[in-house]
Amino acid sequence: MPPPARFVILNQSLGPLYRQVAESLAQRGHVVTVLAGADNRFDYPGVTFLAGPVYERRSLRGRLQSWWAFLRFARRELPRLSPGAVVLSFSNPPLLPHLCARIAGRHSAHVACVLDLYPEVLASSPSTARLKFLYPLFGVLNRAAYRRCAEIVTLGPVMAAGVARYAGGRTPAIIPTWHTLDQARVPPRLDNPLRRELGFGDRLVVLYSGNLGLSHDLNILLDAAEQLRGVDRVRFVIIGEGPQRERLQDSARARGLGPMFHFLPYQPLAQLPVSLSLGDLSVVTIRPGAEAAMMPSKIHNYLAAGSAVLAITRRPSDLAQVVEEHRCGFVVEPGDARALAGTLRLILEQPETLAPLRERARRAAQEHYSPEVCCPRFVELLEKTASRLSV
Repeated sequence: MPPPARFVILNQSLGPLYRQVAESLAQRGHVVTVLAGADNRFDYPGVTFLAGPVYERRSLRGRLQSWWAFLRFARRELPRLSPGAVVLSFSNPPLLPHLCARIAGRHSAHVACVLDLYPEVLASSPSTARLKFLYPLFGVLNRAAYRRCAEIVTLGPVMAAGVARYAGGRTPAIIPTWHTLDQARVPPRLDNPLRRELGFGDRLVVLYSGNLGLSHDLNILLDAAEQLRGVDRVRFVIIGEGPQRERLQDSARARGLGPMFHFLPYQPLAQLPVSLSLGDLSVVTIRPGAEAAMMPSKIHNYLAAGSAVLAITRRPSDLAQVVEEHRCGFVVEPGDARALAGTLRLILEQPETLAPLRERARRAAQEHYSPEVCCPRFVELLEKTASRLSV
């Protein structure tokens, strides 16, 4: 066991994964301080939680204002917390790693975890394309920040190559996100109570679960359903809320596709083993232009639920690489509804292909994307950084 060290973790939307990192460090005798949005508050022995401004997701203006408020909060708190500590920052707000790199001095060490690479994420989104005047500034700030980090962490090799361009060719450590699903509570496919409630029987279920923001282009599902019109053995289920939900519902009705589509609200966390395992094929999308800038974490819960993955992304991307490496699904180009409809027809004609995909998905979740595999890697990297700081 390494000697006790101090860690400061900053992430406006901490989430359960990186809360596990904080708890694991505390379990190993370290002193941990977490700065996160007040809605992420948690109590754990050895962890001090400092509540900051909450991340506002509902509009671009709200996001920018809440990001700025959190940066001011971090700027106020970090100078007194960072000396002698390992500072772990995440890219929410986007400029948080840059702020931490500036504040962390020679008596502390900064580890930046890049979950979304900016400005590439901004450039790929219609809602933030108007901010293109900021892109050159991000490049300058990225180079200044990432070259000063003790360590950089990101989610996959494609993202790592993108980060390396700003880090003077330095290769980041790759630690993927991991699933948080209780796999013991995932029901067998035909015994899924939600499948029974919806009357699906043995039909092929294509599932999308999550935020329905304007940047999530799900028109491909409607277009593919159009090509499968009259095929009663396919159902599309969309679980979630957001500004795109009403438009998708209206479009499905207007195109006469209502019977093929089912829209459900967000499900309680306790129900996720049931709702996520409803999908035979579960949809993960990356909008064009963001392939090297992000890796949707929802894929790992889909894998843990034993669902094959339908990745809608251009190549190269870390999303496509996971699906193809583990042979747990299909990759379709954005907008290629013909290819998607062809994939669904193939499964309908050869239903025996589905079970091996689902089994390989479960195995990938257990062997590569579980808390037991990934979280200790993160803790080990942080402890090694702390040991170098103490020398």
